[in-house]
Amino acid sequence: MRTSRWARSAVLTGISLLGLGAPLMVGVGASFAAGSAPSWEPDANAAAPYGNVTFYDANGNQVSSGTNLTSPFAYVVAGTAADTGATKASLYFANPQHGAVPGNWTISSEAGPTRFSPSLSGAPADIAALAPTYPVVASSSASITNWLGVNIPSTTPGWANTIQVRLTDSGPRGHGTPTGFYWESDIGYNKTSSSITVDGTTVPAHGWAQLFPLVSHSTTSLAAVPASPRHSGTQVTLTASVTPSSAAGVVQFHDGTTMLGYPVKVTAGKASKVITPAVGDHSYTADFEPKLGDETAAHTARATIIGGSTSNKVPYTITSSAPTVTVTKFSPTRLGQGAFNIGVTLTGTKFVTGATVSVAGISFSSLSVVNSTTITAKATVASSAKVGAATVTVTDSVGSGSCTTCLTIVAAPTVKSIMPSSLVTGASKSVTITGTGYVSGATVTGPAGVTFSRIGVVSSTRITATVKVASGAKTGKDLPVTVINGAAGGGGRGTGKVLTIT
Repeated sequence: MRTSRWARSAVLTGISLLGLGAPLMVGVGASFAAGSAPSWEPDANAAAPYGNVTFYDANGNQVSSGTNLTSPFAYVVAGTAADTGATKASLYFANPQHGAVPGNWTISSEAGPTRFSPSLSGAPADIAALAPTYPVVASSSASITNWLGVNIPSTTPGWANTIQVRLTDSGPRGHGTPTGFYWESDIGYNKTSSSITVDGTTVPAHGWAQLFPLVSHSTTSLAAVPASPRHSGTQVTLTASVTPSSAAGVVQFHDGTTMLGYPVKVTAGKASKVITPAVGDHSYTADFEPKLGDETAAHTARATIIGGSTSNKVPYTITSSAPTVTVTKFSPTRLGQGAFNIGVTLTGTKFVTGATVSVAGISFSSLSVVNSTTITAKATVASSAKVGAATVTVTDSVGSGSCTTCLTIVAAPTVKSIMPSSLVTGASKSVTITGTGYVSGATVTGPAGVTFSRIGVVSSTRITATVKVASGAKTGKDLPVTVINGAAGGGGRGTGKVLTIT
């Protein structure tokens, strides 16, 4: 559209969105794409900053092309406020074949004066709501085909089959002529049975397409993190992604028909808002509203109008309390004091990625949430861990759950003596180890160069074995001997400094 500076100021405070189809700003922002401006653009009668008219179908949805030449669009809306005192608007077609504005163009009225205050009779609700403020023309009776029948088609190189659609009002500066107050947009028409190209833009068969400014509709997608459902008090991040990412503007987030605070500026195609939803079911959407701008660069390049868009709906449920996280099993069921890097498996419900496992006196590594019911990890038990039943707790973004009967910490074995206690390097002898807490499957280790074999657990206090001392083993007194219990003892280990090597 072409408008005065004061009308431009009016649009900055009078933005309106259409609720039918994609939400579209009245007076949309402009960016610039490769291409050439028509020889008659920018309009010499228009004052910077420039703008554009907007076409809508009979349902009130914005359109930038069509296939019905006898009724190409149902409504034409100016993107800025009308002249003060204006009560009517008219639609005109102009043929740029006959010279530059304000030359002797062919002008024809295709829709007579139409009241836009009060609203148009029979108009869609959103168009009717705009009419008291913005010039609106119903053009369902217009016929481009008939108009072309009595006028010479444009033959301007690169812009053949081009006409200009003008919207004028009845204000002090607008009287339906090229020298009055008006808004305009160039469209290409096609009466053939196959598509044609006008300055790089495809015009459908028996149809029309907006050429200048070129209309590019954005797309907006919405995601919510963390995923639904969640419990009350959960913070949810709504992120809208706008394409093209270069589009300037803001995103208004909605929960149903309720706006969620103020609009958020789009940066590099993204806009986010953090909310804490109330208990219940929600339906989130994001409306991209392009930034108001001008088309000053239309002097050297084709301006592109970026239209607004509405995202997908994101249903979301908030429950009154945290869903239950349960821990029903810990395997193995026994872990001994001093156990090191023992593989364990937890079973329960509501396990999610990022879950943690905690047991007093036990540290966990290599933790993996296999699925919502299984966690695997490696457990290391402190030698000072409290013996007896241990509480196992799993905590994640869903909640927390514990089991008090799933795990028992058992005492580590002790090593009190080894007989004989003194060995010489190179020796191989049978020995007896005494202490407490020995269980079947126990193993024995010694200092470097000392190996134990043929180990037998005679009782909980006695182990027999064959020990071999390497010829190069280090000599000394009070060298360590360690007993490591088997699965029945939870991998517990105990050490006694009971060996002498000479």
